[in-house]
Amino acid sequence: MVIKSMLNNITLIRKIKYNSPIIGIMILILLFMLLNLPVITTLWRHSFDDGTYSHAYLIPFITLYLYYQLQNDKLLVYRAHFSVFGFLLFFSSCYGLFITASAQISVGYWLTSLGIIISAIIMLYQYHWRVIFPAAFLILIIPMWGPLAVILQSMSVNAVNFMMSFTGIPTYVEGNFVFIPAGVFEIAGGCSGLRYFIVSIAISSLFVFLHMKNIRNITLFIAVAIMGALITNWIRITLLIVIGQYTNMTSDLMVDHNNFGWYIFIPFMVILFVFGNHLTEDLTPSILKLKQKINLSTILLVLIGLLISSTTISNNLISDQHLISKSLEKYHKQRELKPFVQYYTHVSDNVLTIEDTHILMKTYNFSGYDLDAKPTFYNNKIAPDSWKINNSYQYKQWNIVTVEQKAQKSLIATTLQINTQLFANKEMFKIARIKVGISGKKATKLHWISIPCKTNCELEQTRLTIFLNDFKNI
Repeated sequence: MVIKSMLNNITLIRKIKYNSPIIGIMILILLFMLLNLPVITTLWRHSFDDGTYSHAYLIPFITLYLYYQLQNDKLLVYRAHFSVFGFLLFFSSCYGLFITASAQISVGYWLTSLGIIISAIIMLYQYHWRVIFPAAFLILIIPMWGPLAVILQSMSVNAVNFMMSFTGIPTYVEGNFVFIPAGVFEIAGGCSGLRYFIVSIAISSLFVFLHMKNIRNITLFIAVAIMGALITNWIRITLLIVIGQYTNMTSDLMVDHNNFGWYIFIPFMVILFVFGNHLTEDLTPSILKLKQKINLSTILLVLIGLLISSTTISNNLISDQHLISKSLEKYHKQRELKPFVQYYTHVSDNVLTIEDTHILMKTYNFSGYDLDAKPTFYNNKIAPDSWKINNSYQYKQWNIVTVEQKAQKSLIATTLQINTQLFANKEMFKIARIKVGISGKKATKLHWISIPCKTNCELEQTRLTIFLNDFKNI
């Protein structure tokens, strides 16, 4: 009886394994996450923990639900034959992840990570565009949509300027600022409508996946969703300005206006779904026979690729893992001239004197253990906001700026280092990181030099030039 019970349990396990392809999807994603914790950490910092990408919490659950639906529709089935295309895409993505992670190129390792998951699914499962879509849906987690904010912000300014012409309120627009008799509104990056744009793409593409297959209907529906999201944001901004005018800027919406936009956006989504119902089609699932045995050689190839490209394994080989991070909010309040640098391993301070000129030099070292541990991290600042940049120029491989706070003036020189090379240009530095990344080297440095000026900084510029000419990087 015991042996029979054990055999029944084994049979049940085999049935779950082979007749539930979604289990394979879950194992693949979980294994990728464990083998690439540094990548997942950056996604947590810049996507899940960011208000613009607050939808990120829902995306993984939606992806798993879609695969569950595909399994019920008999579309998620194991591949019977080896996929050459999937193999080439998978290992090129693995190699790309290794290079971009070593070079700490954020968008690079995020996109190649997505490429690994998608190509692994192509290798393991029968190809159908509906099988690829749920994995591709994960792109909405990736915080790479920021550059669109500038474009959407400009569109919002022009649209609001046009809409305000119908309100009868005297309006003057300069740059991103809207001037009305009651006060001034700034259409900042957060008012670009990027949040509504991303949510509209997410919801509309999900609706398309579940209910459409005609290219014309798909294009029309997504276009309406995107335009509706933009117009909703423009109406939100215009109404806020009108409310500000008629309440003399005393309305609570002048301070907390984020939720106000959702009150306009949600009714639009209801209208969008009503419109979408007129475009829906009958998606009769294909009836395919489930393969009862997974191709073990394909699983082995996927496992080898995941292990070779693993950022968890490669970063654990770096001995110096202690990172230093600070509060940006506190930094902006300080008046002392110091840089703000995140995720460095250690810093060395030196004070030198040339005649009667004091030179403060800080060298920040980055091990590369954390993928955000790099001199070009977007939040790194060369001076607090209280210091105004008056002039900037480049001397050899150094960027030099003149900063001022009230009556105080200073010169700041910065450069980026990899191996023994110095770079003033961030793009050239990134290219060098990619080249060095092939060998797996990640250590970089940021040199920051400050010289206080007594008058107009001319004498200090001369002495800084002498110092930079004699500078020896190690």
